[in-house]
Amino acid sequence: LYKAELFNGVRFPQGINSEDYYVYAIIYNKTQKLYYNNQPLYYYRIRENSICTIPVINEHSFDKIIISDKVYNYIKMNFPEQIEDAKAFRTIAIFSIYYVTLRQKHSCLQRKKWKQDLRSVWKDTMKNKKIGIEFKVKYTIMSLCPLGYVKMKEQLRKHVGYKSKKE
Repeated sequence: LYKAELFNGVRFPQGINSEDYYVYAIIYNKTQKLYYNNQPLYYYRIRENSICTIPVINEHSFDKIIISDKVYNYIKMNFPEQIEDAKAFRTIAIFSIYYVTLRQKHSCLQRKKWKQDLRSVWKDTMKNKKIGIEFKVKYTIMSLCPLGYVKMKEQLRKHVGYKSKKE
């Protein structure tokens, strides 16, 4: 729950999904008190063919990466001491979006670009103390061989019943 005045002057970026991450960064900056309650207070419903579950690459497939860059730049300007958190968020956004899209129909050129993107933040990912070793290993494998990583995960699920904490 948020006080309405926290949203004064705050606008959600238009035409982009996952925009709430960016707005949260701004709202966080405006708060004087923050209370966390880990009790589930609402039911999150996932609908078939919603923006979160559409099984094809579309114009919004990479919005989370765009938003993660906006969050990164906002934190870099306003909270430079928390830049490692912003880098971790951006890295996880890139990984999760490419993991999902690699399982869908795409071109060789797209895959090559995604691989370059993954590798472009690899050094920061390995140095970041906010990112655990399990994720670093997954990220490294996927940045070296994206399709191999996806196929390996599918095989592990199929034959071993493996499921990581977070995909």
